[in-house]
Amino acid sequence: MPKAKVKELQDHAHFFGAAEALTRWTESTFALSALAHAALTKQPEGAGSACVHDGKRCLMNPAVVGGAGFPAPQMPAEKIILRFAREAAVCRGSTDRATCHLDSNCDWDDRTGACFLAHDPHSDFTSVIGMCHDTIYTPAAKACWRRRPDPDAWRLCGETGCKLFAKGSEVGPGSVTGEDRCLPEAPAKMQQKDLYNMLKRLYGESYGMDDPPVAVTVTLANGTEVVTMAPAAGATGFGAAALQEGHEFAREGFGGCDTAALHHGFATSCRWHGQSHSEEQEACEKDKRCHWLDGGVRGSHCVLARSTVVQLLLGNSTFTQAALQAEASCTAAASSRDACLAVKLVLRVGSASTEPR
Repeated sequence: MPKAKVKELQDHAHFFGAAEALTRWTESTFALSALAHAALTKQPEGAGSACVHDGKRCLMNPAVVGGAGFPAPQMPAEKIILRFAREAAVCRGSTDRATCHLDSNCDWDDRTGACFLAHDPHSDFTSVIGMCHDTIYTPAAKACWRRRPDPDAWRLCGETGCKLFAKGSEVGPGSVTGEDRCLPEAPAKMQQKDLYNMLKRLYGESYGMDDPPVAVTVTLANGTEVVTMAPAAGATGFGAAALQEGHEFAREGFGGCDTAALHHGFATSCRWHGQSHSEEQEACEKDKRCHWLDGGVRGSHCVLARSTVVQLLLGNSTFTQAALQAEASCTAAASSRDACLAVKLVLRVGSASTEPR
């Protein structure tokens, strides 16, 4: 398969995998399964348990999310999570099949005798994890950078959005371009010289050539260090600089919106090149940031793990931090139904803690 096609599939797999990760996290954290719904109908809401035991696992009680004092959702993905928790409660209120089917989001489960939320949030999540509008790390930007200016053409750099950066233009203190260069339009608040330096770090200076990827050490927001493959970065090590030093250019290059960190993760993490399928899978499974995805996208791919997606997209939010704390407490109390139902949630302004009582 052509190299460009392989990369296109990898890019799609990362996007699909992130939406799938958020979907499964919502299902498990907020007890959206039919088994959990059946358990919750038998568990009085006034009992105050932060968790519910579905017969197999101890999951977070979705009533907690909409409860007084729980941090409000900040990110679009979190608002979807809250909406699903509330829709699940509506479904759970139906005690017979006919009433259950009055709501198109609900379905009746004959095995458990419960009405549950059957709407899969996958497509909802794909709508809120799109790339930032002002990003420059796109196929079009790369094609522009790789284009050699054609002096005989009406447009020296081809299509609209790709313009000439003339020889002798300043690209840094005391440094100028040695030749004419095609560049994409710079995002708002970015100078042309900064754009030049960003693309040079990422793609190198050669026209129409891709340098082999390099191994870089990347530090997650939680302090975990992993070695992953990233696009060649010239002499400066773009991948390491972008995350470890919080490089301002990198943030602008992937856009100024909330999904910038996630898309930087798509581009630089959980990608191995030049290895056999089995070697790639083995390397992927050893990296705690990554997950081996079978199905959903043609072939198998190494994509960001659920915890990585949540950390990069939602990690700084008080809503998500409270949900993660509650989830961890429910998981820790999974030894028995009694231990699960003993977990209480003590809410404080801007934070949440869970304690077994």
